Amino acid sequence: MQPLLKKRRTMRAKYVQEKAPAKLDESPPKQPPKKTTMTEEQFEAFWSAYPKKEDKKKAKTKFLKLESSLLPKILESIARNKIENRKWKE
Repeated sequence: MQPLLKKRRTMRAKYVQEKAPAKLDESPPKQPPKKTTMTEEQFEAFWSAYPKKEDKKKAKTKFLKLESSLLPKILESIARNKIENRKWKE
């Protein structure tokens, strides 16, 4: 039994020397940057461009959860659909 205990002690000491100090030196994982969400002003710009004016309150709650970097893409697609989409023309 003694050889087994001796082997465990040496393996543990080797682990502590190699792994444990490395864990102490590691910095905590970096948090991803927080995403900025849409604002009320951005919603008003969207709402004035969007042709279908139904359920403004529900649209606003969903819109405010979106990432603010999406606004140019949204406005561009609205403008494109106003020109190309037959249903939006009516």
